[in-house]
Amino acid sequence: MAPEPPADVATRKRLLRDLLLAVAVFAIIFGGLLGYTRSWPPMATVASGSMAHAEDASAIGVLDPGDLVLVQAAAARSDVVTYLEGRASGYRTYGDFGDVLLFEAPGEPAGSVYVHRAMAFVTWNATARGYDAPDLARLPASEWTAWDAGGNVTASPSGLSRFLVHHAGWRQDLDIAFNLTAGERSLAVGVGMSGFLTMGDHNAYATLTRVDRWVAPPGNVLGVARGEIPWFGLLHLTLAPDPDGCCAGWGSTDPVRGAPANSWAALDAALILLVALPVGWVGSGMYLDRHPQVRQMIQEILGRLRFWKRSPGEETGGPSHEHR
Repeated sequence: MAPEPPADVATRKRLLRDLLLAVAVFAIIFGGLLGYTRSWPPMATVASGSMAHAEDASAIGVLDPGDLVLVQAAAARSDVVTYLEGRASGYRTYGDFGDVLLFEAPGEPAGSVYVHRAMAFVTWNATARGYDAPDLARLPASEWTAWDAGGNVTASPSGLSRFLVHHAGWRQDLDIAFNLTAGERSLAVGVGMSGFLTMGDHNAYATLTRVDRWVAPPGNVLGVARGEIPWFGLLHLTLAPDPDGCCAGWGSTDPVRGAPANSWAALDAALILLVALPVGWVGSGMYLDRHPQVRQMIQEILGRLRFWKRSPGEETGGPSHEHR
């Protein structure tokens, strides 16, 4: 019989095997992400609180500073469900109706990417000199009010200068005005174009201009946000801060240049676990390699605890002790 390899050789082999397994798992996961998202990069970090649903606390299922999201390609208009469509069908993401887009902001410097909800898709109607918002017709007439290009109230979703959606916002307690060609603070960018009207969930409650003052054409859309890995994006934002958002420094809870305190606490706990578990696993393996008698003792104890094994009589079809 061949002699057993020395303990240090066995340890190196185990470490190499574990490393190869980790690389294989990473390759499988990363390949799966690319296949699912069909975009590059397949993941993005939320850098501001414009989608938050609270002033000073983060929540799972809502997009807060430091959250990571998958970016699924949206090559066609049909790949995006707007707020109006979602409200009509009951489709929700991240605490409200419709999809959340990642898009390059029209009229801003290249690379200015926003993560906001797609509220409606509007099409410029040159004949009426207004916008068509056909998805308004999906909602009951009592849930919206619209004005045509002449400023008259209309029941038609075509040729609009502005419209109002009632019971909106994630609390469903706001009247949100979409001022297109008329009304206070109407569109400033993309006038006369077709595309998405967008809005940050938090902005609906925190700012004067609830709806973004642009029409974002489909060509500006980088993808649709899917899923959520909370907190871990704070690592990236600490090393490479967003100039207009998080993070001023590790642990910063500044309303603009920081993240909620509970996000930092959760990240600290997660990092401790991620470091402690593999270190403990490798350390215990090395210890048991050097103390085989301890490994044997543990194996014997575990063998006694395998209560789910059948008794010898059950395995061989022996006599039953059932009372009748």
